[in-house]
Amino acid sequence: MSPVRRPRRRWLRPALVALLLGGAAAAGVAEADDPEALLQRGRRALIEGRLDDAEETFRRLREGAPADGPPYAVFADVHLAIVARQRGRTSEAEGMLRRVLEGGGPVAGPLGLVVHDELAKVLLDRGLAAAALEQVEAYGALAARLDRPDDEVRAFARAAGVLESLGRYEEARAAYRRAVTGAASVESAAYRASIQAQAGGFLVRRARYEEAEPLLRAAAESPEWRVRSNAAASLGRVLVQLGRPHEALRIVRRLEREAAERTDDQVDLQVREWTANVLSRVGAFDEAADRYRTILERLPADARVERAGVRMNLGLVDEALDRPEEARDAYARALAVFEARADREDEAAARVNLGRVLCALGDAEGALVQFERVVALGDELETPRLVASGLEGKAEAALALGRVDDAERLSREARAIFRESDAIEDELETLRTQVGVAIARDDDATAAAIVAEAEAILERDDVRRLSAEEASGLRSRFAVWSELTQDTIACAVARADGDRAATVVRDGLARAARWKGRSLLEGLVGRRLEPDEVAGSDHASRVAAALPAGFALVEYVAGRSSLFAYVVSSGGAALVDLGARTVEEDVRSYLAAISHVGRPVAEIVGAGADLHRRLILPVLARLDEPPEGLVVVPSAALSVFPFEALVVEPGRSFLDTTFLIDRLRVVYAPSTSVFLRMQTAAPRAESGPRSLVFAAPTTSVDRGWDRLHGADVEMARLCDRLRDEFEPPEGGDRRLRELRLGRADEVTWPELVVRTRAAATEEALAEVAGAYRLVHFAVHGHVDLADPRRSGLVLTRTDRSDGVLTLGEIEGLGLDAELVVLSACATAVGRVRRGEGVQSILDAFVRGGARAVVGTLFMIDDVRAPDLMATFYDHLLVERRPVEEALRRARIAVRRGAARGRPLVDPTRDVSGHPAWWAPFVYVGPVGG
Repeated sequence: MSPVRRPRRRWLRPALVALLLGGAAAAGVAEADDPEALLQRGRRALIEGRLDDAEETFRRLREGAPADGPPYAVFADVHLAIVARQRGRTSEAEGMLRRVLEGGGPVAGPLGLVVHDELAKVLLDRGLAAAALEQVEAYGALAARLDRPDDEVRAFARAAGVLESLGRYEEARAAYRRAVTGAASVESAAYRASIQAQAGGFLVRRARYEEAEPLLRAAAESPEWRVRSNAAASLGRVLVQLGRPHEALRIVRRLEREAAERTDDQVDLQVREWTANVLSRVGAFDEAADRYRTILERLPADARVERAGVRMNLGLVDEALDRPEEARDAYARALAVFEARADREDEAAARVNLGRVLCALGDAEGALVQFERVVALGDELETPRLVASGLEGKAEAALALGRVDDAERLSREARAIFRESDAIEDELETLRTQVGVAIARDDDATAAAIVAEAEAILERDDVRRLSAEEASGLRSRFAVWSELTQDTIACAVARADGDRAATVVRDGLARAARWKGRSLLEGLVGRRLEPDEVAGSDHASRVAAALPAGFALVEYVAGRSSLFAYVVSSGGAALVDLGARTVEEDVRSYLAAISHVGRPVAEIVGAGADLHRRLILPVLARLDEPPEGLVVVPSAALSVFPFEALVVEPGRSFLDTTFLIDRLRVVYAPSTSVFLRMQTAAPRAESGPRSLVFAAPTTSVDRGWDRLHGADVEMARLCDRLRDEFEPPEGGDRRLRELRLGRADEVTWPELVVRTRAAATEEALAEVAGAYRLVHFAVHGHVDLADPRRSGLVLTRTDRSDGVLTLGEIEGLGLDAELVVLSACATAVGRVRRGEGVQSILDAFVRGGARAVVGTLFMIDDVRAPDLMATFYDHLLVERRPVEEALRRARIAVRRGAARGRPLVDPTRDVSGHPAWWAPFVYVGPVGG
């Protein structure tokens, strides 16, 4: 189904109506019915939102207005029209304002600006945009006659907004450009900023983020808080879209601090929502959920629309956190509000989301009801893709209910619409349902044909014309080929036995391996099928044969309510039930505790020991003898968890605690198929360069990344190590000294290439990356969980590149490396897709041709990373140890304060050897490589 947009926010604000009527009430008016006193009293009531008092006061003013002097009767009519508009009586408001215009007189002056402006608002409220544009143009013409340049600028901005509502986007863009140009000469900085913010907002809505950024940056300097905060929030969204989420977070967090100092609770809630939106965009879902819940607690009960919008966002976050029941409740409560208000667009969004969650929870009947309404809304709104989304949802629900013929018909109808809309992603989604139809009919041949058709779509000319990054993003976001393959295999294995089962498993895994698909277990357990056929099949025997002596493979697989461990060793295969999936929540909490210094030792050690008991001991109990090491294939919830940080024997401090790293060698794999490929791959030929490409780029705070001083230290130590490994050419030592002193940015030897600072660019890397056996990066890692395509390594920006080596670009490097080392933050972190594993920087290197990769699971310490890396290369190059063992020894050395370089033991014993310093580093690759 198509991605569902988030609902528009409609924060209630006080009625701040500033009329250009001139004059002020004299202090201490004695007469209660004095016209000027009534006018000022009514204005105050209007500004304070007391509409009953305002309306009564202005009616008294009109009835008692004198025949001569200021036109108080006209003033009263204009104000009464404003009250009527705010109360939703738009027809009445329009009639009153038109009568004022027909009366002439005062409306030829500044009052006319107010009347034209208010009438335009009324017409827009009534959906009469073309008529509203006429009033805005009249407003601009009157401002020109009165020589009021500020109002002329306002007219351009208002016209642009109306033109946008009419879909005349190029005209709107030109009008905004004129407004911004005119505002440059406006004396008021606050007014100038408000125009820049409006123009920037338009460009954001048109996805012109690069053009919007400078306007929003300027508006974010406004002296007026509301303009400044709105512009800063929009700037945060722009920076997320431009792939700079860390800078976006810094901006919205600063807004939060400033809002907290104010007494305006409404502003504080607005900023909290902005921050939550950015947090959810960068994947900090737990933190975003906390903010959304705080907003709901503090919003007034009568702010129903605002609460519904927040619940929609909270539902999306709950889905991301795998909390479908909570998401269902959030969507249902939001839907009730949108339906009551007849807000069709938001109602459709809520129903699609609710239907999707109900399907996941097994309530197909309830989902069918929601999707039927989505189809009707799509017809009403004349939105074909919404109709198709509803049809595809109905197909999935019908299939779950056993209505196979209906499911096939509906899915084919949806696919036809998606194909007309050139929606490749959605078209692939419909094929997954059609595979389900074939499986329900026991038609393996048709299911396999549909799988082949899905794979063929990805090879179509229109997909081939996409850039390498776009094509990779399509495959990464929608791993349909893998899902369809596993659906087919799961069905066939459930019905087959003996040789038939082994053949199906072998053929299916071979096909899935093309796209790095996860193992068959995920498909089987997800369908509550017993995987005995797999345990006794060629799959298990091939894994066991590939494992080195003393190693076992354990794949963690999440069922509907339980977590399983599929254990393979030389003694055979077994499926171990690890109990309720509540362990996943405990894993997330433990990860949060060990990734930052600060939690009490006893709390961390106790939690780590409990998880070891639940995740590792049941696995070890199924093995014939204690293993030397484990190959871990994690489930989605465990995909960014360092198993080495589990506690075997608790101690009073980290230094006297025994962690799993002290007992076992741990290697990770995204799937069993990838492990088999990496373990059995032929090593690279010895001929050719054996050199290193190393990058420590120049970064800047304005891009959201600070200078990595530790990268320079790491580079220097690594160059020392490699200088001992390779004989430098003539002049090589001098050039290396210049590099270390910052007088040179690159070194090129026959066996060593170093690119740093200004020379550490995407272009330089692309020229040399494919030629070397060892590639090392000491850079910033950038992770965008909302759009994994934007994740990547941060290099030096140039006129030709943005400085972020994204996942698609990594895959296109043409790597032929035995080992890639990623000394950067969170390179193994990414969005998890069923059947696909983690879409991360590390994974992109695996897919791009690297035979082994060292990566990281969370933030790494810039001071300790150079020591860990220097010690790692000592073990790797001097002692010639396997990569996983060299990395393990280096991490133990850092843990015990014995790494190469300065001592690492901190003055505070409680944090000495803290997992935050050594646990992030993990190894994906062959055992013994």
